[in-house]
Amino acid sequence: MAPMSYIELSNKLSKGGQTQLLEIARNAITGYFDSQPLDIDIADVSDELACDGASFVTLLDSKKALRGCIGTLEAHQSIIHDVAEHAVAAAIRDHRFLPLTKDELQYCSISISLLTPREPILVTCEQDLLNEIQPHIDGIVIKDGYRQATFLPKVWDQLSEKEEFLSHLKSKAGFKADEWPETTECWRYRCIEFSE
Repeated sequence: MAPMSYIELSNKLSKGGQTQLLEIARNAITGYFDSQPLDIDIADVSDELACDGASFVTLLDSKKALRGCIGTLEAHQSIIHDVAEHAVAAAIRDHRFLPLTKDELQYCSISISLLTPREPILVTCEQDLLNEIQPHIDGIVIKDGYRQATFLPKVWDQLSEKEEFLSHLKSKAGFKADEWPETTECWRYRCIEFSE
């Protein structure tokens, strides 16, 4: 099934669907620790969760500090499978952190971001992008060759000024502070986010 637009995500993903995805994320991690991977039969899944979707799953520790975050920008499988896969990856494959332990999981909270398909932003310079960015709405991707980075819209909570947001995003992508290659490509997307 085709990925849902922001309007469709907002209107079609019920509170029950959100709760189910959060349960799937936690159960996927627990299943990994118990060597019992989840077996999700797409035939038993509601249409809203069977749609293709791109997700990020974020783990926060007991002090609400980041403990892992993994996701994808491109929808290539059902939302429910995407969330399950990225939940496990956030727990054990985020190279910024040691793998989560089973004991730690009980103290972590889970947040899920579902992304709309990304749209290109046509810019010729850094100022063009600053003019286009919508704070607290847009997730942004920048790419030049092999260097690429994204910030989800919730990053605006920590980096509320456009210049600060873009500066940190450039740094994440490996750009120098004053660098903006002519070949830089940019995209925007939106998210719906929900947490335990």
